[in-house]
Amino acid sequence: MPLNLSGNLVLRWQTVTDPIKITFLVTNQPHCITAQYIIDRFHTKSRIVDISFIIQDKYTNTNCRQFCSEGGNSYHELPRGDGGTKSLWNTPNCIVKNIKAVRNFYVNYLSEYKPDIVVIVPYENGAFEVELITVCKRFGIKTLLLQEGFIITDENKEACLVHKSLDYFLLNPAGESIDTSPRKGWVALKRKLSNLRHPKTLLKNVFKKVFLVKLPECRPFGLNGADYVGTLSPYYSNKLIDRGLSPQQLRPVGLARFDEIKKYRNNATSSASARKNEPAKLIILSPQSWGFEFGTPPSQFMSVESEIKRLKIISESFPDRISVKYRIRPEENIDRYRNILNETTVTIVIEEGRKLSTYESIMKSDVIITTGSTMLLETLALSKIGILFDPSQQDYYGYVRDGGCLMAYDDESLVSAIKNILQYPEVPDEMRRKARRYVWNRAMIDGRASERTCRFIEDIVRM
Repeated sequence: MPLNLSGNLVLRWQTVTDPIKITFLVTNQPHCITAQYIIDRFHTKSRIVDISFIIQDKYTNTNCRQFCSEGGNSYHELPRGDGGTKSLWNTPNCIVKNIKAVRNFYVNYLSEYKPDIVVIVPYENGAFEVELITVCKRFGIKTLLLQEGFIITDENKEACLVHKSLDYFLLNPAGESIDTSPRKGWVALKRKLSNLRHPKTLLKNVFKKVFLVKLPECRPFGLNGADYVGTLSPYYSNKLIDRGLSPQQLRPVGLARFDEIKKYRNNATSSASARKNEPAKLIILSPQSWGFEFGTPPSQFMSVESEIKRLKIISESFPDRISVKYRIRPEENIDRYRNILNETTVTIVIEEGRKLSTYESIMKSDVIITTGSTMLLETLALSKIGILFDPSQQDYYGYVRDGGCLMAYDDESLVSAIKNILQYPEVPDEMRRKARRYVWNRAMIDGRASERTCRFIEDIVRM
């Protein structure tokens, strides 16, 4: 220990900051990108973090494993007790069969790794996120849920849950009234007697109660029990406060994955000006809707086959005036799509997501058509023309009403919208103003979301 000139001992105090141990739950590559931006921001701040991932690919080959390996991050996969290899999500029977294995994994993992905070990037309205939150509460580990997309509407519901009653969306829903009338009691008694006459049914019910795990209740976004929620903007924080959450649980942070847009926004205006002077065709981009698999039973609107058929109609309606691109997800094999296009003389370019980033793809296009994914938000952020294809015409996320997008609800209206764009290619100033307001009010896209999220994580750990 050093001495000063008088020979007295000098105590040299050194402040040591322990690393923050963070676990991310992710189910697809965009979730991994969100996590990586947060990690990179911590490193930029010279803040030491100890990172681990829990992954379960939402769809086959969504490359979470590859992403984590290339980034040098350790990860654990959610186990499957039934020996299957595909996703644990979206299949109720699969969830029931594997929930015990997943629950045991959570218990063993959290007791051994002991993270300071678990950050849940996805929310699939499924049992595995809820189960993770439940186990974290047992160990006193804090949980942070990040909002990944536009999942809360002006009607205070998720678009995918519009059939639910209003009570479903309350934090403490009123209990269902119990019918104690003699008639109701007689019906219940008859049902029990009927089961006695059908031993197979009775045994099946007994088996379910004894051997099958009761799944945790899945609630709408924000109501699943997470300790803290990072929202895209104050707009969504207010929605969750309306649902009963405490303001102390919430913080508007934006989405770290959107920070990459900052590199492209500076070029968006100059790119648009350059396109004005070009006699080139109008370039229309239609990304494969998230979750639609090739070969699924086609419906009138929602399947890969119906999307490609729609693009053929567009191309045939405007020969020599437009160029059409169909962007497939990074995990998809392009050969499967070439086959479906061989039967027509119409040219549709299949763009591979694995070879071209989302923002580069948008920048090289004039019009983007989606069914309401965040890619439409990114389109507005990059000053491109967006068309919301919404057969319900409900505009759940306000893209048309508040964001300056155009609406299409069937093939005819889509062709009509593109015809208007060809006649008036200049985006009206009012639409641009609405788009700018919308991008900020709904998602706070300014390149600083990862910084705000890091600060939120640090504050949570200190609490």
